[in-house]
Amino acid sequence: MDKSFARCREFMRRRERPPRVTRRTVGLAGFSAALVIAALVSMARSAPGVESASGEAQPDLARGMFLVAAPDLRDPNFNRTVVLIIDHGSRGTAGVVINRPTNVPLARAVPDEKALAGRSEVLFLGGPVLQQTLVLLVRAAVAVPSFRHVFGDVYVTSDLDGLSRLLTDGDDPKIAFRAYAGYAGWAPGQLEAEIELGSWGLVRADPATIFDQESEGVWDEMVKRASELLI
Repeated sequence: MDKSFARCREFMRRRERPPRVTRRTVGLAGFSAALVIAALVSMARSAPGVESASGEAQPDLARGMFLVAAPDLRDPNFNRTVVLIIDHGSRGTAGVVINRPTNVPLARAVPDEKALAGRSEVLFLGGPVLQQTLVLLVRAAVAVPSFRHVFGDVYVTSDLDGLSRLLTDGDDPKIAFRAYAGYAGWAPGQLEAEIELGSWGLVRADPATIFDQESEGVWDEMVKRASELLI
């Protein structure tokens, strides 16, 4: 049986049995402005895409993709989550969960950063790995040297000082950012195996889903997109 067809059938089967879940928020203590991203893996590599029945190329596992949890993925770390892959390569895969906001204002989590004072952004729970680590996704026209490109005009960094400079300068009208406590990580081959089992769908990432859309509706929308690609 063709592997892409098998993944499609498995993902659609799981979609028919959505689990009951409880929305959770997490209270987190203050973070130091000097926190750094740990263990980001090597540059992304991808194989040629496989076409769906509609003729549209199915997305590959690579940096700048969304992982969409299948409805019956019951691991509490990933149930009903969407994960942006921030790196993928021979050393494994790293990503951040984009749709789990906490109840903690970022200005309170990082009280030493004056540029964040009075802002409305909250801290997100980025994944189960090193939750004392702060990971930033930034949408900017021009990145500072410490930012690492993910896709389009979206960058990943741990450089709060660099973000503060962008916010203070005010020269970029479309700048947006999200802050995440921790990240998600997979050993080499681990995520590929989970995708083969139907635990995840893949969708090309877009900035609006990360920075503009309400978190509550992100997973439902991405499940719909992933299902359409697999048909």
